[in-house]
Amino acid sequence: MTKAQEDGSPVYDDLAPPIAGVTPEVDMGGVYFMRAAPSPPFCHVLPAGNFSYGLMVQAGTLRLRVEFPFSEEIILRPGDVVGVSGLSPHLLDSPDSDARAKPSFLDLSEMTTPADPEAPVRLIVGVAPQETIALSNMIVGPIYVPFDAAAEHNRRIWHALQLLEDEATLPRTDFHHPLIVRRIAEIVSLNMTRSVLARRGIRENQGIGFATSKAVMRALRAFLNEPYEAWTVERLAGEAGMSRTRFAEEFRQLIGQPPIETISRIRLMMIARRMMATGLSVEEAAFEAGYSSSAAFVRSFQKQFGMSPARWRKRQAEKENGFV
Repeated sequence: MTKAQEDGSPVYDDLAPPIAGVTPEVDMGGVYFMRAAPSPPFCHVLPAGNFSYGLMVQAGTLRLRVEFPFSEEIILRPGDVVGVSGLSPHLLDSPDSDARAKPSFLDLSEMTTPADPEAPVRLIVGVAPQETIALSNMIVGPIYVPFDAAAEHNRRIWHALQLLEDEATLPRTDFHHPLIVRRIAEIVSLNMTRSVLARRGIRENQGIGFATSKAVMRALRAFLNEPYEAWTVERLAGEAGMSRTRFAEEFRQLIGQPPIETISRIRLMMIARRMMATGLSVEEAAFEAGYSSSAAFVRSFQKQFGMSPARWRKRQAEKENGFV
């Protein structure tokens, strides 16, 4: 959990590494799983919040449209798994849906409700209500584990989900039910992490070590505690206790993006969420984010989100209320 500073902003002392496998534990406290069986054609919104989503496709084909940290579309097929931050809303639709269709919220049912084997689209939706995990997912973007290209990690995930299916048949009052669900979620999360490490050519016992990852995350924690300060690669490297060159290399290998690009992206996302939550004007947002002018802020915002702050805020409000 995060603590609060005197001004009420969070202190990220326990920020989970964006590649969770480099840490001995993954805290999945409060995680829960639900079923979904949307009928094609469909267009649903995954609402925003301080949590992360895990989507595990059992049947059918659907499309996940993500706008942050990068705008992309992921076609999900049976056996595919994807994890995505909930800090911004995303759209989940069928490939044949009308692009102009009005989205609605995805109907979810308890895992104890038996799945309809005849449903054309079936998936399990996991929700991890941990802000630190959501921030981590926001940094690296969607974690996609396709059925065919990451077969071994994918197989382990579905083996864990079979245990979840078995657990769903038992009374919730059974001994340690929440703990078992949490452990299943940890297995899923760690194997998603392993797939990312494998794609980047990083072995868990070599390459980036635990000490290095902790140093990089220490720098990110310092940034998140004062996100609107004038951060440079040199200052981040100092927080990590590394040279500028080594920090930039280790950061890019661990996170997948350069340091300044990453913190600029996070800073814009944080101020964008504040604009949504508090109604900050563009001028106020530019001032709080440390930009020299509102014009400079708008240019950076448009480069990151592909639209002006005013249009983005309107679009996000419409998405969260199911109007686009």
